[in-house]
Amino acid sequence: MSDITIKVPLIQSDTKKKHCHRRNKQSLTKLYITSGICFFFMIVEIIGGLLANSLAIMTDAAHMFSDLSGFAISIASLYIAVRPASMIMSYGYHRAEIIGAVISVALIWGLTIWLVYEAIERIQSPGIVDGWIMMITALIGLLSNIVMGVILHSSHSHSDISTGHDHAHEEDVNIKAATLHVLGDLIQSIGVIIAAAIILWNPDWSIADPICTFVFSILVTFTTFPIIKKCIGILMEGSPIDIDVDAMYMELLSVWFI
Repeated sequence: MSDITIKVPLIQSDTKKKHCHRRNKQSLTKLYITSGICFFFMIVEIIGGLLANSLAIMTDAAHMFSDLSGFAISIASLYIAVRPASMIMSYGYHRAEIIGAVISVALIWGLTIWLVYEAIERIQSPGIVDGWIMMITALIGLLSNIVMGVILHSSHSHSDISTGHDHAHEEDVNIKAATLHVLGDLIQSIGVIIAAAIILWNPDWSIADPICTFVFSILVTFTTFPIIKKCIGILMEGSPIDIDVDAMYMELLSVWFI
């Protein structure tokens, strides 16, 4: 009986570990594919932005660069997270993913400050913008964001199975952070398309280009607040939001001898 009692937890632990490693590998594959797509379309948008003289397009390209940096951080943190625990790091390196997600969001915030400054400068001194190049480039950017969003959402949907391990609670945060990056770009691409349509309708309204940059840079920043809140909750060892602590407390009190 004692042998069975000892071996069962070991088998369960090994099963959980294999499941976590499989999920980790799936996340890495998705991030590699998304990074490749992001890099290609970022180059396309840089060229399109320069040809169109569009700050909004360059803003979208800059956000894609931020996405690419975030993906790289996520990939690195996923590799670090699978390192075994040591005497010094007794809890392992699982929280590296959370730190990576925070850095990824911080990139957006820093980039937004610079873009808002550039938008204000362009509003004060508007330039000539090629509406057609701006429109075509924005449509290409929209398509790329849709493709990346589908890939990342597919990864997140398949990784919601609970393993009972603390790592399962944390390991999808980088995928969520990456998805937020792409969501922000998607929203901005729609805004750029609208701005391009306005400029095509009336070329004298080129001020729509920096206004679009200003508005959607601020909007993208707000989309990052939920992931930061979640990261802080995990780092501060907060209880999961889907657990009613008061109800659990009352349930424990109803147990005899407690």
